[in-house]
Amino acid sequence: MVPAALASPAHPRPPHGRRRAFQTPRPAAAALRAAAARAHRDLDRVGDPAHVVNIHGAAQPNKQPYELQERCDKRAADLFERDYRPRVENTKDVQRRFNYEDHYSARLDKCFFLEISSSYDREGGKLTSSKIMRLVELNDNKDYGVFVSGLSDRGPPVACLLEDKICQSESEWRQLLKPFMEN
Repeated sequence: MVPAALASPAHPRPPHGRRRAFQTPRPAAAALRAAAARAHRDLDRVGDPAHVVNIHGAAQPNKQPYELQERCDKRAADLFERDYRPRVENTKDVQRRFNYEDHYSARLDKCFFLEISSSYDREGGKLTSSKIMRLVELNDNKDYGVFVSGLSDRGPPVACLLEDKICQSESEWRQLLKPFMEN
């Protein structure tokens, strides 16, 4: 048996000191509004309105990262339209394709442009291909790194460097890109 001093009362008093008649449970939103109203009333009685928090309205999302990403997208698209025309170049022996990816990194506060160029050459009846990817920060026009695949798909890349890190394959290059091109 539990001593009477430790037993909880059958009907504990609410924190504001008044008992309410039994009611059916209210929806969660109504319960939150009622709790907020009680908290406002209690704080007003104490005279400390500085701690009153409005939970009735939802917080507006921070629009700045979205706007910065939109601005980055526009700058990248403008650059691509201006400097990479046509997107596909065809000659008798060569086809070059240009593409890009862009990303605004909120963590780094930078707009990155990944230039992607693929080339297919036919020399002496033999088809070879190469791929060049270059990461540039658009605001400072700073090169961060480059990947160049060789004339053979089986061999190591001709160049694979991002900042001060050297890589040995396109998959390693893509791993090194992640901190710049993903949030």
